[in-house]
Amino acid sequence: ITPSPLSPDGDNGWYVTSPVLATVSSTEGTAMLFYSLAGDSGPWSVYLTPVSLSSEGDTTIWAYAADSLGNASAVTSLDVSIDTVDPTTTSDAPAGWRTSAFDITLTRFDATSGVFQSYYAWDGGAVSTYTAPIAALEGEHTLSFWSVDLAGNVESASFVDTALDTSAPDVVIDTPADGLVTSQTVTPAAHSTDPSATLSATLDGDPFTLGSTVATEGVWTLEVTATDPAGNTATKSVTFTIDTTPADVDITPSPLSPDGDNGWYVT
Repeated sequence: ITPSPLSPDGDNGWYVTSPVLATVSSTEGTAMLFYSLAGDSGPWSVYLTPVSLSSEGDTTIWAYAADSLGNASAVTSLDVSIDTVDPTTTSDAPAGWRTSAFDITLTRFDATSGVFQSYYAWDGGAVSTYTAPIAALEGEHTLSFWSVDLAGNVESASFVDTALDTSAPDVVIDTPADGLVTSQTVTPAAHSTDPSATLSATLDGDPFTLGSTVATEGVWTLEVTATDPAGNTATKSVTFTIDTTPADVDITPSPLSPDGDNGWYVT
């Protein structure tokens, strides 16, 4: 029994193209040829043309020859292994931002020859062999991954975006200085060195828009919070006082009342 292609075109004895044609022949040209795909005891079919073998996995074809006198040859066989399907790989990478470090596990599957190896790369860079869960990188990145089966079929790469931020943003209150006492209006301002952070503020616990002017007398507490896209936050507060009331003045004599007559002090 001769296969065509003659030799497996994949790895480890596997064919990765289908079908494989099995040609049955005998050195005795007039012999009748028989084959079976069920077992070495049949049932048998008369061989007329090459037998197409296309089933995924391992297939065995058995054959024998018989001459016109009924003399039969021993049964011979051919084993063919076919795997034309790429393996599949999935990941458990979470969607969206995460604030705590996490690992990414790849799940590989190949129903026929089995997974040989899996690979991954960050942002299209150097390729690494997958041997254990992959530690996510800080920031926004793209992970590509794929597998190769024992037959040599190579899966097309899959891609997943990851976002990790374990650091809180900073917040700087530019104006006013903590403890400021002034008779002027105050226009609070703040910033963060993290360009992705957004700022929110409260004044004595009520929502406040930075850049607005505070003119009312009193002791005020300004609290500013910076929030990055991952949800990390940082808060800073200052207290300031606005006093626009003029100081009063009293003059008090001592003795408090004149000790003479008609409003005169005699001492």
